[in-house]
Amino acid sequence: MARIKINFSAKEKDLLKKLGITGNFNSLTDDDIMGIDEAVTEYLMDECIDEGGSVNAEGKVCEGIIEKLADF
Repeated sequence: MARIKINFSAKEKDLLKKLGITGNFNSLTDDDIMGIDEAVTEYLMDECIDEGGSVNAEGKVCEGIIEKLADF
């Protein structure tokens, strides 16, 4: 199984840590990527979008993570 390296920014790593996601982002499996995507998407939907549909600052960080994961 191929291992994938994703260069997350410091803010993205901080958010992942807040969500309990730690580890070596230089060697991710497909399952790792799917798990990160699920957790970040759920957090974005539950915590980062207001009733008017606006995304807050953490939501923008979530979107950045999701965009990076979409390439794989």
